[in-house]
Amino acid sequence: MTTHSAGSVSAALLALGLLGCAERHPTGSVALRLTAGQGAVVARGRDSILVRRAELVLKEIQLAPKGSGECDAEEKEEEACAPLEMRAVLATLPLDTPTATMTTVRAPVDTYIVFHFAIHRPDSSQDATFLAAHPEFAGTSIRVQGTYSHGGKRRDFVYSSQFTEQQETALMPPLEVAPDSAATVTLRLALATWFLNADKTDLIDPSTANAGQPNQDLVHDNIRTSVAAFAGAGHDGGLVAAVSPWPADPDSGDGARPSAVRATASLPAPQCRRDPPRITPDSIGPFRLNASLADLQRQCPHLTYRWASDPDGFPVPAADARLGQATITALFTDTLPSATVREVSLEQTGPRTAEGLGVGSTLGELQRAYGAPGAAEPGCVLRVWFPSLPGVAFRMEFPSRERRECGGLSEPPLPADLRVATVILLEP
Repeated sequence: MTTHSAGSVSAALLALGLLGCAERHPTGSVALRLTAGQGAVVARGRDSILVRRAELVLKEIQLAPKGSGECDAEEKEEEACAPLEMRAVLATLPLDTPTATMTTVRAPVDTYIVFHFAIHRPDSSQDATFLAAHPEFAGTSIRVQGTYSHGGKRRDFVYSSQFTEQQETALMPPLEVAPDSAATVTLRLALATWFLNADKTDLIDPSTANAGQPNQDLVHDNIRTSVAAFAGAGHDGGLVAAVSPWPADPDSGDGARPSAVRATASLPAPQCRRDPPRITPDSIGPFRLNASLADLQRQCPHLTYRWASDPDGFPVPAADARLGQATITALFTDTLPSATVREVSLEQTGPRTAEGLGVGSTLGELQRAYGAPGAAEPGCVLRVWFPSLPGVAFRMEFPSRERRECGGLSEPPLPADLRVATVILLEP
């Protein structure tokens, strides 16, 4: 597929005589960058959407200065605006990098407060050149391809739309273009929010938002509200925090492993604290149930981000760090900036409970400290827990001489010499 390069855009603007303005007014350069915000993957519970490609047709991309604040052709204000690109162009949202430069042009020295553009369904008469290069966008302004996972099943999808609408968003902060200097404006289209339900609590099947489908208007509304523009390549107002730290593909790395905890054979996780913490019903050091991603990042700035698998094999966003010599893993509710810790796990010796128990302790030692256990075997893995220690579960390993089949792992009597392989914190 032919892409729209920064060089071709600049050449076209030169042909339009934009640089001629430099002879009459001082100018600086403006680089337009794109970001998809949170990125290519969004997960809610056991459902996930992996976006492999996202493209939009944009047109009439302009900056409105402080004096006018708008780019309205009917009001004759368009001459006061700085055009970044007026023709139809294909914008491919970056999925593997936080931002990507779309074009760099000259603009009059001024303070710009509004970013104006149109998501545009190409017109066969006005956009013949564009359609010759991109015939697959005839009658289409937005096209997203990816994989939707729901209820244990995965299927590829193509979302396409004829959505055509002018968009204006305030620049936060305003963009200052100084003489012979370089400025950057970043347009964010928060892709992770496009396929959320009205309450923003669950994912929808993107194919149900195609033309004539029940979620068509919902996704159009989500696209409208996903738009923001910022002065700079990565503004603290949300661009940096909105970029997902997780790998783009849930099927890569540890996400393909059957265990929901970090493999000890992999590279060591980054060090967060040198002293081993105490295991409590809701935390192992800074790894605390219901803590936000931002909270954990503040206490452990260096984390390893990966995809784990739950007992049913569904991908779950995870992050690791070392406390003492032990690696602690947090599983998150989703990949959005508002994600919270839903589970904490530990599979190495070091951290202990107030009673001195942890990985390597026997079931007999746990029973003497906490009483009679409950038992279950999700995913054919034995877990025990104790009413006197709510929120803490222990994954147990059978000794080699004691072999049991799935379905019988949790049957009493449980051998007293079973050993703790993993400590898991869950909502009680």
